[in-house]
Amino acid sequence: MEYKIEGDVCVLRLEPGEEIIACVEQVCAQEDLRAGYVASAVGALRAATVGLYDLGEKQFLAHTIGKPLELVCLSGNISRMDGEVYTHFHAVIADKNAAVYGGHLSRAVVSATAEIVLRRIPLELGRRPDPETGLNLVTFPAP
Repeated sequence: MEYKIEGDVCVLRLEPGEEIIACVEQVCAQEDLRAGYVASAVGALRAATVGLYDLGEKQFLAHTIGKPLELVCLSGNISRMDGEVYTHFHAVIADKNAAVYGGHLSRAVVSATAEIVLRRIPLELGRRPDPETGLNLVTFPAP
Protein backbone atom coordinates (compact mmCIF):
# COMPACT_ATOMS: atom_id res chain seq x y z
CA MET A 1 0.00 0.00 0.00
CA GLU A 2 1.05 3.52 -0.73
CA TYR A 3 -0.74 6.67 0.36
CA LYS A 4 -0.41 10.42 0.23
CA ILE A 5 -2.07 13.06 2.40
CA GLU A 6 -2.63 16.67 1.43
CA GLY A 7 -4.79 18.78 3.73
CA ASP A 8 -7.93 16.82 4.61
CA VAL A 9 -7.58 14.39 1.68
CA CYS A 10 -5.85 11.00 1.81
CA VAL A 11 -5.39 8.92 -1.36
CA LEU A 12 -4.49 5.22 -1.03
CA ARG A 13 -3.35 2.77 -3.67
CA LEU A 14 -3.53 -0.87 -2.62
CA GLU A 15 -1.59 -3.80 -4.04
CA PRO A 16 -2.70 -7.36 -4.88
CA GLY A 17 -3.49 -9.41 -1.79
CA GLU A 18 -4.10 -6.43 0.49
CA GLU A 19 -7.39 -6.17 2.35
CA ILE A 20 -9.21 -2.84 2.00
CA ILE A 21 -10.59 -2.41 5.53
CA ALA A 22 -7.30 -3.38 7.19
CA CYS A 23 -5.37 -0.90 5.01
CA VAL A 24 -7.79 1.96 5.66
CA GLU A 25 -7.71 1.26 9.40
CA GLN A 26 -3.88 1.15 9.36
CA VAL A 27 -3.63 4.55 7.63
CA CYS A 28 -6.24 6.10 9.94
CA ALA A 29 -4.36 4.86 13.01
CA GLN A 30 -0.95 5.99 11.71
CA GLU A 31 -2.21 9.42 10.66
CA ASP A 32 -4.57 9.93 13.63
CA LEU A 33 -7.59 10.32 11.35
CA ARG A 34 -10.34 10.32 13.99
CA ALA A 35 -13.35 10.95 11.75
CA GLY A 36 -13.81 10.80 8.01
CA TYR A 37 -15.56 9.24 5.04
CA VAL A 38 -14.87 7.48 1.78
CA ALA A 39 -15.06 10.09 -0.97
CA SER A 40 -14.29 7.66 -3.80
CA ALA A 41 -13.10 4.09 -4.27
CA VAL A 42 -12.71 1.75 -7.24
CA GLY A 43 -10.69 -1.34 -7.86
CA ALA A 44 -10.46 -5.01 -8.68
CA LEU A 45 -11.03 -7.70 -6.07
CA ARG A 46 -10.46 -11.43 -5.84
CA ALA A 47 -12.87 -11.93 -2.93
CA ALA A 48 -15.29 -9.93 -0.85
CA THR A 49 -17.75 -10.44 1.97
CA VAL A 50 -20.90 -8.33 2.02
CA GLY A 51 -24.14 -8.71 3.85
CA LEU A 52 -26.76 -7.14 6.01
CA TYR A 53 -27.66 -6.87 9.65
CA ASP A 54 -30.78 -8.80 10.61
CA LEU A 55 -32.30 -6.53 13.24
CA GLY A 56 -34.75 -9.16 14.47
CA GLU A 57 -32.00 -11.72 15.04
CA LYS A 58 -29.38 -9.09 15.93
CA GLN A 59 -26.80 -10.75 13.75
CA PHE A 60 -24.85 -10.02 10.59
CA LEU A 61 -25.76 -12.23 7.64
CA ALA A 62 -22.69 -12.52 5.43
CA HIS A 63 -22.27 -13.56 1.82
CA THR A 64 -18.72 -14.27 0.62
CA ILE A 65 -17.98 -14.04 -3.08
CA GLY A 66 -14.68 -15.70 -3.99
CA LYS A 67 -14.20 -14.83 -7.66
CA PRO A 68 -12.94 -11.87 -9.72
CA LEU A 69 -14.94 -8.75 -8.92
CA GLU A 70 -15.01 -5.06 -9.71
CA LEU A 71 -15.40 -2.66 -6.81
CA VAL A 72 -18.08 -0.44 -8.33
CA CYS A 73 -18.72 1.75 -5.31
CA LEU A 74 -17.56 2.01 -1.71
CA SER A 75 -19.10 4.39 0.78
CA GLY A 76 -18.94 4.74 4.50
CA ASN A 77 -17.47 6.51 7.46
CA ILE A 78 -14.61 6.35 9.91
CA SER A 79 -14.88 7.00 13.63
CA ARG A 80 -13.37 5.73 16.89
CA MET A 81 -14.63 3.25 19.44
CA ASP A 82 -12.73 2.80 22.70
CA GLY A 83 -9.86 4.73 21.10
CA GLU A 84 -9.55 2.34 18.12
CA VAL A 85 -10.33 3.07 14.47
CA TYR A 86 -13.88 1.97 13.59
CA THR A 87 -14.95 1.71 9.95
CA HIS A 88 -18.49 1.30 8.67
CA PHE A 89 -18.45 0.61 4.93
CA HIS A 90 -20.98 -0.46 2.33
CA ALA A 91 -20.00 -1.66 -1.12
CA VAL A 92 -21.38 -2.49 -4.52
CA ILE A 93 -19.38 -5.13 -6.41
CA ALA A 94 -19.91 -6.78 -9.79
CA ASP A 95 -18.75 -10.03 -11.35
CA LYS A 96 -17.76 -10.76 -14.97
CA ASN A 97 -21.41 -11.25 -15.95
CA ALA A 98 -22.34 -7.84 -14.52
CA ALA A 99 -24.22 -9.48 -11.65
CA VAL A 100 -24.14 -7.01 -8.80
CA TYR A 101 -23.81 -7.72 -5.08
CA GLY A 102 -23.92 -5.20 -2.28
CA GLY A 103 -24.31 -4.48 1.36
CA HIS A 104 -22.24 -3.96 4.48
CA LEU A 105 -18.61 -4.69 3.60
CA SER A 106 -16.70 -6.81 6.09
CA ARG A 107 -13.82 -7.98 3.84
CA ALA A 108 -12.42 -7.14 0.40
CA VAL A 109 -9.17 -8.58 -0.95
CA VAL A 110 -7.52 -6.73 -3.86
CA SER A 111 -6.66 -8.65 -7.03
CA ALA A 112 -4.99 -5.92 -9.11
CA THR A 113 -5.35 -2.56 -7.38
CA ALA A 114 -7.74 -0.40 -5.39
CA GLU A 115 -7.74 3.39 -5.42
CA ILE A 116 -9.38 4.97 -2.41
CA VAL A 117 -9.90 8.62 -1.50
CA LEU A 118 -10.67 9.45 2.12
CA ARG A 119 -11.72 12.84 3.50
CA ARG A 120 -11.10 13.91 7.07
CA ILE A 121 -14.06 15.33 9.02
CA PRO A 122 -13.09 17.98 11.59
CA LEU A 123 -15.13 16.35 14.38
CA GLU A 124 -14.52 13.76 17.04
CA LEU A 125 -16.90 10.92 16.21
CA GLY A 126 -17.23 7.99 18.57
CA ARG A 127 -19.27 4.80 18.81
CA ARG A 128 -21.34 3.25 21.56
CA PRO A 129 -23.13 -0.09 21.74
CA ASP A 130 -26.91 0.19 21.50
CA PRO A 131 -28.57 -2.63 23.46
CA GLU A 132 -31.87 -2.22 21.60
CA THR A 133 -30.45 -2.80 18.11
CA GLY A 134 -27.18 -4.54 18.93
CA LEU A 135 -25.34 -2.04 16.73
CA ASN A 136 -22.50 0.35 17.53
CA LEU A 137 -24.03 3.78 16.92
CA VAL A 138 -22.22 7.04 16.14
CA THR A 139 -21.79 9.44 19.06
CA PHE A 140 -21.02 13.14 18.89
CA PRO A 141 -18.80 15.23 21.15
CA ALA A 142 -20.44 17.21 23.91
CA PRO A 143 -20.89 20.90 23.00
